[in-house]
Amino acid sequence: MSKDLLLEVGTEEVPARFLPKALEDLRTILAERLCTGKIAARSVRALGTPRRLVAIAEGVPEKQPEGTELVLGPARKVAFDAAGNPTKAAEGFARGQSVQVSDLFTERTDKGEYVAARKKVGGRSSIDLLASILPEVIQAITFAKSMRWGRGELRFVRPIRWIVALHGRDVIPFRLGEIQSGRESRGHRFIHPGAVKIGSAGEYVEAMEGHGVIVDPADRKARIETEVHAWASTVDGVAVHDPELLEEVTYLVELPTTVRGEFDPANLELPREVLITSMRGNQKIFALETPSGELLPHFVSVLNISPKHHEVVVRGNERVLRARLADARFFFEEDRKVRLEGRIESLRNVVLHTKLGSVHAKVERLERLVEALGSLAGEPEAVIGAAARAARLCKADLVTHMVGEFPSLQGVMGREYARLDGEPAEVARAIEEHYRPSLAGGPLPESAAGALLAIADKLDTLAGCFAAGLLPTATQDPYGLRRAALGIIAVLQSFGWRFRLNAALEEALQLHGASRRSGFVDTLFDFLKTRLHHQLLGLGHPPDVVEAVISARIDRNNDWDVVGVIDRVQVLAEEKRRDEFVPLAITFRRVSNIIPVAIETWQGWPLIEGLNHPAERELLQAWDRVEKAAKPLIDSRQYKALFDALRELKAPVDRFFNEVRVMDPDHIELQRKRIGLLKRIADLFYEIADFSKIVIEQDNRN
Repeated sequence: MSKDLLLEVGTEEVPARFLPKALEDLRTILAERLCTGKIAARSVRALGTPRRLVAIAEGVPEKQPEGTELVLGPARKVAFDAAGNPTKAAEGFARGQSVQVSDLFTERTDKGEYVAARKKVGGRSSIDLLASILPEVIQAITFAKSMRWGRGELRFVRPIRWIVALHGRDVIPFRLGEIQSGRESRGHRFIHPGAVKIGSAGEYVEAMEGHGVIVDPADRKARIETEVHAWASTVDGVAVHDPELLEEVTYLVELPTTVRGEFDPANLELPREVLITSMRGNQKIFALETPSGELLPHFVSVLNISPKHHEVVVRGNERVLRARLADARFFFEEDRKVRLEGRIESLRNVVLHTKLGSVHAKVERLERLVEALGSLAGEPEAVIGAAARAARLCKADLVTHMVGEFPSLQGVMGREYARLDGEPAEVARAIEEHYRPSLAGGPLPESAAGALLAIADKLDTLAGCFAAGLLPTATQDPYGLRRAALGIIAVLQSFGWRFRLNAALEEALQLHGASRRSGFVDTLFDFLKTRLHHQLLGLGHPPDVVEAVISARIDRNNDWDVVGVIDRVQVLAEEKRRDEFVPLAITFRRVSNIIPVAIETWQGWPLIEGLNHPAERELLQAWDRVEKAAKPLIDSRQYKALFDALRELKAPVDRFFNEVRVMDPDHIELQRKRIGLLKRIADLFYEIADFSKIVIEQDNRN
């Protein structure tokens, strides 16, 4: 028979940003520990509010299943003497397994004969097991910040005030720090602050709702959404889409209710982002807008109580927002007294890092770097000019009052102030876009000028930190270098720019005073390759395909373009799924594999005249045809067509290996010529990948 399990950890208010991960940890850890203890549940779900972390496991059996387990003991010759009498080793082993010596038997293994016993296992009650499992589960939940509370050594994000632990109707008794588990929870802090006795795990959710607590975050979120949209409809509006705010307020309340307020319509003259940020920043309130996207002078607040006098709460919220918008208006008006161009000199006083200089120095580097990147990308002068002008102005808003008060508006205020200063629209837009993407999967720049500046900004950060030795570690990346690298990759892919990566790195590093011979180019190149490698694996591409493409030397400068790598991975992954790929790959691998072995026997490019064997002549002619056909495909990066062209080499390569002894020790000069021919063949393959890295299942070869 099985019963439901309830674990509720009651705490002081846990910060909303910690709760989603903590609840997922609780769910996965509990599920794993139940499986390990052989009392697996049918399902485990995690619920929670700011004051409680809850797990409900359905269908936890009353006890472990009973069975036997084969246990090997000492070698038979050690366990029994020559006369067959048990030794102390046999007696000790039997005693340890709770069996009689007469129950021992011989088990033959690859290493010889051993004494063995069949030991009874399982049958332990779930209550006993859970009494030891649940404290471990609670302590295994990780938080970004935790500390010791009370007199013990227990660490948790906030003080634990109570623990409810039930298996069906039975209390699971254990002690964690100074807290003894039981069946008493607590209701809503303000509405039902007293104890709530939980009869059984199955009654918990309904019992808590009766005492002012909606335990399921999904239910709270749905309730908030419904009420916010209902209030918005009363002013013919809709709520501004803000899933992050919705998620946050869901974990700030236990019993959400909402009220609508308003503010002076004159404040609508402020930029949209200023108004929304002012509302969501401290007060966590939802802005409203018309269906066409114009902000309305109304808002909706989410409360954790059901006030008797809503109008009092509304007036309080309006008063606080009025003050914040007055501050925002003051900052905006003060900022408008100085143009962005006039603020650039002040950036000399803003230090990025003692090893990286000032923001003003970064701006000067960005102006030069965007021009170099624009040329590499083949963008027209108008785009490069807009990017360069945006580079000069892009950090000026950092010394404005508005960004000082609302740091999240950096770039946004630069765009607004540039627009008001009369800068071209493409310049203003690029100023905002150059921070994108700020998070993995976040919005990307939409304009070419913004994309160039975004790459330049991130590339300058990478180059500066690598040149200064400010490198990320396995556990820390304080300067966001991994995020910057992924941002560069994402923007390059979005715009399809195929410029040489090493060339861009050299430009960025030279602006930081690093010479081409310093080794930083190779180090930074490898860092970006590693990030791209991880990203491609994360997208589900086969590991051997990713490794094969990234390992290939694509051009004479040992360089490649990011978009080309991504395209080749996609082409090769698709080809690998085809039935005819395996024999083709085996042929390509034979060429790739012999080159590293043979490379020591020759220097440079040996002449290939004098190869007179019919198989040699056939392969040489096939290479000549394919090489001529491949060149325009390589230049235009038509990798699917290139792969199809390379198929012509399969038959002559197979014949060559079947009929010609490549590494003939009696004919060194011919050996060098044959290797030279194969090297030319391999270089064509390397335009796609290093096929020696491709993994082919053994059963596919037979």
